[in-house]
Amino acid sequence: MLVLVNPEVVKREGERVIIEGCLSLPGYQGEVKRSQWVKIKAQDRHGKDIRIKGEELLGQALEHEIDHLNGVLYIDRLDGEGKLYKITPEDEVENES
Repeated sequence: MLVLVNPEVVKREGERVIIEGCLSLPGYQGEVKRSQWVKIKAQDRHGKDIRIKGEELLGQALEHEIDHLNGVLYIDRLDGEGKLYKITPEDEVENES
């Protein structure tokens, strides 16, 4: 288990458009821009300073969760209203395949 205390993004590079969802807004997904990779600084559970570089899914998860800590949801990062999609349970099953 990875524990990060007071994480913050200190560097990010690149850009990619991905489909993202969140339990804070069930039943929807949206197209958002995320970084190709991010570097974060934080403390571990013992108070030791750590840095982590996250690419692809880890980078996306780090950005997403740090956004939550800063009061930002993925819908705040949508390019436009047309980029939010209602999904059904059948859509979720297809995406898992």
